[in-house]
Amino acid sequence: MYGIDSFCSGVDEAFRREIFYPPIHSTYESILLIFHMIIESELAAMILILLAFAGLLPVVHGQGPFANAATCASTNRSCVNGEATCVGERCVCQSPFQWGHGDFRCYKKDWVGCELKNDPTLIGFNKELANFPYPCRYLVADSFTEIKSPTNDTKYGYCLTQVFAFNLKDKGKFYVAGFDVGLSIAYNSLGPVFDYSFRQTAVANNNVNTAQSLGYMDQSRPFVPGSSDNIMQYMDNLHDVYVYNEYDSANNRYHFRIDGCGVDISFVPYDTGLRRAQKQVPGLSVRIANRNSELD
Repeated sequence: MYGIDSFCSGVDEAFRREIFYPPIHSTYESILLIFHMIIESELAAMILILLAFAGLLPVVHGQGPFANAATCASTNRSCVNGEATCVGERCVCQSPFQWGHGDFRCYKKDWVGCELKNDPTLIGFNKELANFPYPCRYLVADSFTEIKSPTNDTKYGYCLTQVFAFNLKDKGKFYVAGFDVGLSIAYNSLGPVFDYSFRQTAVANNNVNTAQSLGYMDQSRPFVPGSSDNIMQYMDNLHDVYVYNEYDSANNRYHFRIDGCGVDISFVPYDTGLRRAQKQVPGLSVRIANRNSELD
């Protein structure tokens, strides 16, 4: 078992007033937006937009397999490919998964999950609910997991992981626009060896995503806007610890995985064009497994 000490909490007061802007879709739109901000004298907002240009341009993911996925009866939602199937009129998690919502995320028996979806509503590891309809960044999960041998209880080290989400608003609706991760990996004999901060943003429009992944080394606190892009993958073959991000086109999900620490973060972007007609349930989930081998 991992030494799990995790929780979902409320709004992070330090970032309550932090404003997040959607990805820039074109140079023309960028010029108009900056010009508008100059007229309105929103100097602080303009600086944030200009800082966005210091990183890589957003990546556009066109319509993938998820756009043509079959829906489950009258729900108008598609079941998570590889985790659930449509039974009757609802998506049901299939073996080896034993619980969860088949149109969003499935879990094995001993896993714990924290989810953020709808307007958005936070469902904690203890199943308590809390609503966060605010234009801010807030703490979703804070976890301590031990790095252990897959065959015995030998402890090699630990992982400290913080996950933050942030909201945007479209046509009166708040939605999850992305997440930040602050990660520190330490070994008993060496101390901290990998400090990393990561940000994933994405918003969809009629099944086309505009997404951006940013990273910053030697910084375990949650991502700070303006940090330079430095996407990293961490590999420790000796202890089976791997850190990486990937895009699942079948389910339109962005993953940030910390294998060996048992942490898997999944994010489905909200579609501002399709809205309720979107086939995938948008939102964020943090899944923690008992052992690394059980994540797959």
